[in-house]
Amino acid sequence: MIPSEIRFLFSSNHAFVDASSTGRNYTYAHLWTYKEHLSHRIKELGIASEQVILIQSNRTDELCLTIAALFLCEQAFCVVDTYVNENNLKQLANKHRFHKIWDEPFISNEITKSSVLKSKPSLETISISFQPKHEVFGYLFTSGSTGEASLIPLRYSQLIAATKNSENFISLSPNQTWGIPLSFHHIGALSVLLKCMLWGSAISLSSGSDYKRWNRWLSGDSTCRIISLVPTQLHHWLAHNKQNAISVDPAKNFGYVLLGGGPSNALDIQEAIQMKWPIMLSYGMTETFAHVSSGDAYELDSIQKFSVSTPLPVGRLDHSLSLDLRSDGRDSFIWLKGDQIVRPDSRTAPLHDRFDEEGWFCTGDIGELDKNGNLVIHARRSDRIVSGGENVAPKRVQDVLLKSPSVKDVHIFGKDDPVWGQKVVAVIQLHEEKGSQRTTNTKQVIQSLTDYCKKELPTSHIPKEIQIVSTIPRTTLGKIRWVELQNILNKA
Repeated sequence: MIPSEIRFLFSSNHAFVDASSTGRNYTYAHLWTYKEHLSHRIKELGIASEQVILIQSNRTDELCLTIAALFLCEQAFCVVDTYVNENNLKQLANKHRFHKIWDEPFISNEITKSSVLKSKPSLETISISFQPKHEVFGYLFTSGSTGEASLIPLRYSQLIAATKNSENFISLSPNQTWGIPLSFHHIGALSVLLKCMLWGSAISLSSGSDYKRWNRWLSGDSTCRIISLVPTQLHHWLAHNKQNAISVDPAKNFGYVLLGGGPSNALDIQEAIQMKWPIMLSYGMTETFAHVSSGDAYELDSIQKFSVSTPLPVGRLDHSLSLDLRSDGRDSFIWLKGDQIVRPDSRTAPLHDRFDEEGWFCTGDIGELDKNGNLVIHARRSDRIVSGGENVAPKRVQDVLLKSPSVKDVHIFGKDDPVWGQKVVAVIQLHEEKGSQRTTNTKQVIQSLTDYCKKELPTSHIPKEIQIVSTIPRTTLGKIRWVELQNILNKA
């Protein structure tokens, strides 16, 4: 379903982005100037609106400006992680029929040409409205069961539904900002940018570990009202403040620290609550256009009863969505339905397999509702590990390790961890000639394999724990014999 109209009304002098990487602040007048320039540039280059532009940049503030301008130009785009090298980028473009790649130098050059920083508003307000020509405005990649990147379409209807659902707990006024220390190839950051544009509010950017800046956000020494973090970032933030004897009292007008992208550590939530930090727990994924449930941590029953290994409730499902828990005889899988849920298009046909005949979407996650009606996630999709808010494809890690001449067999799994939510664990069986040396050089072998992974994998995929075993027990079909493997690991 295509919305009949998308409407924006901005005050040209209001903040659009409070940037940290360069210290520049952009207003909606800057965005308007760059949007006008980019619109003409797209026509000069002969790029049709249905053609998809791949964007890759380390310059977060300028990347933010480019994404927003492309969206207002109705130009389809896809933001790609910076770890994707040039060859892989071109392979993705060919595979998915993407027609243009804009990299960091291109973005910087176009912003310079538009003289965006020198622009002066000629109008007090900027009004933009358009009737979308296409249902899909962009794409993101997310890891799948094969280890290959899966393409997820992003629709206008999802954005509108997600914005309305966010308004149930937060709605920002002009010049109020949403703090984002996440990368824009994550739906958690991209969705915030677009929601703020619909509100006419602003975003505040930081690196993934700028604790000093986050403390200012929380204390009210800024216009920030909400911060989006993954649980690992909260853990390191709390540890940093404790180590440096920093105490931060949240401002009265501060809204929430919104946690998503993986399981939260109950001990961290307990610590944050003791300091009166307002924590909002959530659940979602790229396919659901970020969070579809949210819950105030203060409303949890007896937070002290939860341990590191106990999953925390992630709140109630947003009213516009429907939930169905379907059992396979052992576990209950989460199925969702609503305007915020992904729908396949011509580029993403494999997504059809995750829908039933009535349009219900299978998340692949295992969960239940507690006595208060809150959603509890017991296990994320079985083909994925969520570590530090990053999706990890086990097969990709496995395939890299199997290329090592010393490795005979590998099994990769996620293990609950108080820092990372889940950490990547590699169980490795070495070839016999290497295995015979195991008692004397295990540490060297593990270090060698870790170094090998660092050359081949993004940081999120590198195993944080490697265990060398004499054998990896499997069935005749190649599946892991979990009880036997657990016994071997306990003895290792």
